[in-house]
Amino acid sequence: MRVALVGGTGGLGPGLAARWLLSDIEVIIGSRVRERAQETASKISRLVDRDVEGMLNQEAVEEAEIIVLTIPFKGVEPTLKSLSNHLKGKTIISPIVSPSPAPGTSAGELVRRLSPDSAKVASAFQNVGAHALAELEKPIDCDVVVCGDPEARETAAKLVEKIPNLRALDGGGIENSWIIEALTHLLIRLNKRYRRRSIGVRFTGL
Repeated sequence: MRVALVGGTGGLGPGLAARWLLSDIEVIIGSRVRERAQETASKISRLVDRDVEGMLNQEAVEEAEIIVLTIPFKGVEPTLKSLSNHLKGKTIISPIVSPSPAPGTSAGELVRRLSPDSAKVASAFQNVGAHALAELEKPIDCDVVVCGDPEARETAAKLVEKIPNLRALDGGGIENSWIIEALTHLLIRLNKRYRRRSIGVRFTGL
């Protein structure tokens, strides 16, 4: 299993990369700037004592079977248009959150619309904080709801549960992604209100 983190130099990218590398998943850091990707990859490699490559986004996508889009919402359309020919048949995972999630306007649905028909798309990891991922010495107490195409949901769930203490829950089709993205906005408000950085979600009774 080889995972490319498109735009993997910031946000969730370094934390996800480090956690997966510690679970023996091969990771590639992608960026629009080769030097930035290589610098981030070098830092992560030293941190976890694992090999990780840094390269241009297009190169990273070509080398991997699974693509994780760790980019801001405004970058979705230009990024997917520039990479479209290289995404055919790939599994694409979106942790992206729309600024105003609603039915039909979620980031997950936008990624699905802009991706090749042959690609398999899932939405996941929206409610896992970058700070929590980066604190490698601490377990993450969080559930991750996965929405999207059935095969992509299965792949995303496996990646979720490669990170200790995370649990993947099946959230159905990509049309449900807006609910999880809206929950992210609530968590951001709660973090501000209670002066925290990594409030997560656990679903009880399962």
